Amino acid sequence: MRKRKKAKNDLRDERMAAGWVYLKEVKVEGKKYPLMPGRELKIKGSARGSIFRFHELVRRPDGVEWITVYGGPSGHGQWHSFELSRVSWISRKLPKMV
Repeated sequence: MRKRKKAKNDLRDERMAAGWVYLKEVKVEGKKYPLMPGRELKIKGSARGSIFRFHELVRRPDGVEWITVYGGPSGHGQWHSFELSRVSWISRKLPKMV
């Protein structure tokens, strides 16, 4: 487990050195509330009733960007990546900080 986490962190460090950007807070054009880790949102084209929790926005040096979220249909949550333009709704409730 520790080796996998170290490898993942090493890859992230290499990408950041190459110009990749990882953002934890994002303002979506046309939406009232900003995305921050844990904030709930809905995605256009996903299964009805699917709610996701924001994790981060990733931007490559060539300008391609996407958001990483966790969630999906009730009881079947998993990690997903979507274009920022597919966000249809953002919850006004702030995530609970534990």
